[in-house]
Amino acid sequence: MIKELDLQELQEIYATRMRDDFPPEEIKPFSSIAAMYSRGEYKGLAMKNGEATLAYAFLVICRIPEPAVLLDYFAVNRETRGQGIGSAMLSALSETFAGTPFLLESENPDDAHDSEDRQKRRRRIAFYQKNHALDTGVRSQVYGVEYVILQLLPPGQSPNASSARRSLTAIYKTMFRPEQLAAKVKIHPDPGP
Repeated sequence: MIKELDLQELQEIYATRMRDDFPPEEIKPFSSIAAMYSRGEYKGLAMKNGEATLAYAFLVICRIPEPAVLLDYFAVNRETRGQGIGSAMLSALSETFAGTPFLLESENPDDAHDSEDRQKRRRRIAFYQKNHALDTGVRSQVYGVEYVILQLLPPGQSPNASSARRSLTAIYKTMFRPEQLAAKVKIHPDPGP
């Protein structure tokens, strides 16, 4: 069952799970999440089995100039990984936001710290690709972390790099203040053919 999380539930997952699920440099202050949530620009969803959270997704919801969604954080409970829960959650997210550009940031393997980190990043991208997320060709850097930008699409559809770039720009404007955008966020130029 997929459940929408209220702010208190978001904060509980943030406090109890995120430090184990994400590198510290990728975790934004909860005050930023709470501010976006209060403006209707952030949403948390969880796949539950009774009271147990099997997986969770934190999403940035952009409405201006056009709707777009960014999967900000996504994790499956360590004890239930490899059981198809992550794939089921991504499928549910795809259905929930059908018709809206749905972007994912995944750490760029080319910027990995070592070969183990590179393999982990490649596995994550392969997982997303197995679940209908395609590489848009867009790359970004947020607070020093390099990302590959993927888009969750129905089978048979292809991403459009310029559309993905527009959506990502709008999403980052939702997430960051102008001074943060200027100093800490970069969407890399299209490398061309």
